[in-house]
Amino acid sequence: IYKLIYERKESHGIRTDDFDSYHSYCTRRLKRLRSDKQVNFRHGKGKRYESKEITTSNAKSALHLEILLLYAERAWARGNAVKSEGESGTFPPSKIPRYFKNKISKAVKWAENLLLICKSSADDRTCIEALAYFSYLKGVLSSENEHFEEALGNFSISLQIFEKIRKWGNVLEQDIFSKQIEEIEPL
Repeated sequence: IYKLIYERKESHGIRTDDFDSYHSYCTRRLKRLRSDKQVNFRHGKGKRYESKEITTSNAKSALHLEILLLYAERAWARGNAVKSEGESGTFPPSKIPRYFKNKISKAVKWAENLLLICKSSADDRTCIEALAYFSYLKGVLSSENEHFEEALGNFSISLQIFEKIRKWGNVLEQDIFSKQIEEIEPL
C-alpha cells in the first residue's frame, strides 16, 4: 500500500505540495479503475455514475482495494489542499478547520473500509500496511479534534508498524517507511 502511495504522490504533485493536482489525479485514476473490466463498476444510464459499494463479497481483485485507497487519498489530498489554500488566502479561513476535519473523516472512513476488506481478502503484509494507514489517518483526525491521547495511541500503532516493516523491506521500502516515521515522530 505505502509503496503505491509513495510512487503516486511523488509523480503527481505531493513533492511540490500541490495537493490539488494529486486530488485531480486520484479522481482521474478512480474513473479509469471503475471502468476496468475486472472491477465491473460500469456507469448507469447515460453519463451519470451510479456508485456501488465495495464489500467483502464483491472485492475480487487488487483493483478493488486500490479504489478504496484512492478514495481515502483523494479525501486526504482535498483536505490538505484546502488547508494550504487557507494559508495562502484563497479559501475562507473560518471554514478551513471544519472542511479539513470533514475530509479527513471521510479518508478515515475509506481507510477503515480498506482495512476490513483487506482482512478478508488480502495477504498479511497488505493488512498490516492497511492498519498502519488507518491508524495514521485516525491519528490525524484525532489530533485535529483535539483528542490528543487517542491521537498518540493511533500514531504509536502506526509508528510501531512502520518500524517493523522498515526492517523487513528492501532499500526503497526502508526509505518510504523512514520518511513516514520522520513525519510522525514530531507529533
